[in-house]
Amino acid sequence: MELYIKAAEQNLPQAQNNLAFMYANVFQDNEKAKYWFQRAADNGYEPAVEVLKGIK
Repeated sequence: MELYIKAAEQNLPQAQNNLAFMYANVFQDNEKAKYWFQRAADNGYEPAVEVLKGIK
C-alpha cells in the first residue's frame, strides 16, 4: 500500500487507479477511491474514466 501511495503521488495513473480500486474494494473508503480515480482519469487513464462514469 505504501508503494502504491508513493507511486500515485508521483502522478503515475495506473498506480492511482490501483490505489483507488484498493480504497473502494478493500477499505470501503469511497471518498478516497473517487479522489484517486479522478486523479488517474485526469492523467488520461481510460479505465479510471470508465469507473467514474459508473459512480457519478
